[in-house]
Parts: sequence; structure tokens; C-alpha cells
Amino acid sequence: MYLTPLRVLMLVLAGIFVGVLTSLMGASGVMFVVPILTMFFGLSVHSAIGTSLAVDVISSLAVSISYYNHGKVDLKPSILMALSAVAGAQLGGKVAHLTPELQLQWLFALSMIVGGVFMFKGGYMQVLSKHEGLTKILELVRKYVQGRKSVSILVGLIIGTICGLLGAGGGVMFLIVLIFLYGYPTHTAVGTSTFIMTMTAASGAVSYVIHGSISAVSMALLGAGAIAAGTLMPKIVVKLDTKTVNRIIGTLLILFGVMMLLNGLVSGLFV
Repeated sequence: MYLTPLRVLMLVLAGIFVGVLTSLMGASGVMFVVPILTMFFGLSVHSAIGTSLAVDVISSLAVSISYYNHGKVDLKPSILMALSAVAGAQLGGKVAHLTPELQLQWLFALSMIVGGVFMFKGGYMQVLSKHEGLTKILELVRKYVQGRKSVSILVGLIIGTICGLLGAGGGVMFLIVLIFLYGYPTHTAVGTSTFIMTMTAASGAVSYVIHGSISAVSMALLGAGAIAAGTLMPKIVVKLDTKTVNRIIGTLLILFGVMMLLNGLVSGLFV
């Protein structure tokens, strides 16, 4: 791949954006990085995905370390979820051809939009506070879930399987589960979901490394930007009030959910 100063700058800036995105909502940079590498740098789709997953590992590791230093990573359930998610991802990859991926993509996109609306309005407990019956049910579910290892394993398996089907790192899915099902504070949910994504993205990247489907130069430049942003941004995010972070995350969830719906609609037209 021929590099010019402009291309180097593009890759570093793209890496910075990935680091910011991961810091804010534990999100994978796949949807952003893959189009750039394929359209502007001529990489194959396989190499672009492999490189993006490798950058996800770098970015999420830098971000999760920073959040951990601020006491915003809950290791106990996250390790169980991550390990079971890795197993689920392998299963999901094997049965991907048997699953209606398009419908699964739409379902995930809708869940992102709904979750984004709740987050933007201050969190689901605040939105549902007017409905006392629903609030009590959700509180009971949370009390049952918290501290149960079997639930953490099951959640990891389900999300990991979906990740294997969609080729995603799963950061956003874990973020939604940790906030809405486990009742984690927003900052802790972001830090913990990012830590989980470090392992799930690594498990996905391994097969691409084995097959040589990673651009080392692109990964290094993207990773440099991601590390810079991933180290700095959590220090800023943890100082923001929860309402502001909720609105930022809510907006991004809605935006990416709509993008996934549109992508699914366009894909459906050409199937």
C-alpha cells in the first residue's frame, strides 16, 4: 500500500475517531474503519475487517486500562461474560450461513434505537418511573441477575453468538445489557463493556492474523491514533455528569441504529 503524508494523516485521524467512539460508548470501529480502508486504501474487505478488529483490540485495551485506573471497570462479571462471549462467537461464526442475518441486523438496529431513546431521556429507570408496576418488575429482574454467574455466562454466550453472526466486537451490545439489565452506572458500563470487547475483538482478529488478512502499516497508524484518544478521552468522560454522557451515548446509539437499518434496507433491495 502506497502511503502519502495525507494518507498517513487520514489513518491517524480515523484512529483518533475510533478511540473517541470507544471511550464514549465502548463501540467497535468496524463500521467506520472498513469503508475507509476499502474505498480509500484499496484493501480487500477481509483485510479491512481483520485490520479493524486488530485496531479494536488496541483501542479497547487502551480505553479499558484508563477506565480501570479510574475505578470504572467491574472485573468479576465482565471476565465471565467475555470468556463465554468468545465461545459464543466461535459458535456464531459456524452457524452464520444458516441464520437470516438481515433480520438479525434489523432487530439489533431497532434495539439500539430504542436503547438510545431511553438513554437520551436519562436512562430507562427515569423514563419508566411514571409506571410503578414496570419499575418494580425491572428492579426484581436486576436483583435476580446481579451476582448470578450463570446469567453472566448466558448473556456472554448470546451476545458472543450474535457477534459471530454479524462480525462485530459486541461493545455496544454489552453496554446496553450492563446499563438496562444490570443497572450499572453509565461510566462503569462503558468501562466494563470496553474491557469485554478487548477479548471478543481479539478472538475475532486471531483468525485474520492466521490467514494474513491484516495490514500491519494501517493497523499501526490507526492504532497510534486510537491509543492517543483512548488514553486521553476516558479522563475527560469520567468528569462529565451522567446526564451529558447519557445524551451523547443516546444520540450515537440512535445514529448508528438508523445507519444499520438503512444499510439493511439497501442490502435487502439487492438480495
